[in-house]
Amino acid sequence: MSTRVRLVGVGSPFGDDAVGWIVAREAARCLGAAVEIRLRDRPGLWLLEDLDCPGGVVLVDGVRGLGPPGTVAVLGSGTLPAGRLRLGSSHGFGVAEAVELARRLGRGPASLALVGIEIGESGEGGVRAVVRAAVPAAVRAVLRAVADVARPDPRRA
Repeated sequence: MSTRVRLVGVGSPFGDDAVGWIVAREAARCLGAAVEIRLRDRPGLWLLEDLDCPGGVVLVDGVRGLGPPGTVAVLGSGTLPAGRLRLGSSHGFGVAEAVELARRLGRGPASLALVGIEIGESGEGGVRAVVRAAVPAAVRAVLRAVADVARPDPRRA
């Protein structure tokens, strides 16, 4: 039996960039079998596999460009600005670029949302308090995004 919604946490075990994994794990505890969870350390081209899902995909990631650290925003696939929102990692091929490539290859999901948590300039060590404080709001945003992505859209029928 295939899972209708895939939840993909993007991040790393270092610094504020771990927030994508933390939020994805917390949300998955609330959602149980309703989602398939995947965690990606370096999204790059691996993310294309995650986006190749006939149902919906919710991505959760620590990003830069939303506002002050701890800001949470939900973006749809049509509002992901390639090049403006950057992953907390140093890798140039990020979430927005993977979504655009998947779309051009016809491999994107029927429905997609990105829950971004602003990390600002992330350093070494653990997740800073200002970013960690955003986790509950980000989990709530993921739960709403999963419900929205899972909702049948008559235009896709």
